[in-house]
Amino acid sequence: MEKPVTTAEQLELEERIAKLEADRVNLENSDKKADQRRTMAWLAMGSIVALTILLLTPLIGAERVAALSDLLTMFYIAQAGIVSVFFGSDVYMSVNKES
Repeated sequence: MEKPVTTAEQLELEERIAKLEADRVNLENSDKKADQRRTMAWLAMGSIVALTILLLTPLIGAERVAALSDLLTMFYIAQAGIVSVFFGSDVYMSVNKES
C-alpha cells in the first residue's frame, strides 16, 4: 500500500520539476545561441573568401579596387574581428568549463 503524498512533498516535487524545466530551457537557449554564433562566424569567413575571389577575377577593374581599398580594408578587419571573437570566446568558455 502506498503512503499518501504530503503537501510539503508535493511542493518540493513541483519545485524540482520547475527547476529541471528551467534548466532544460536554458540548455536549449544556450545551444541555439552557440549555433547562431557558429553560423555568423562561418558566414564571415565565407564572405572574406568570396570577396577575395571576386577581387581576383576580372569582373572588377583595378582602378575600382583601388578606389574602394579603404572600404575593403575595413570590411576585412570587421569580418576577421567576428571570426577571432568567435574562436577566442569558444576557447575561453571551454577552458572555464574544465575549471
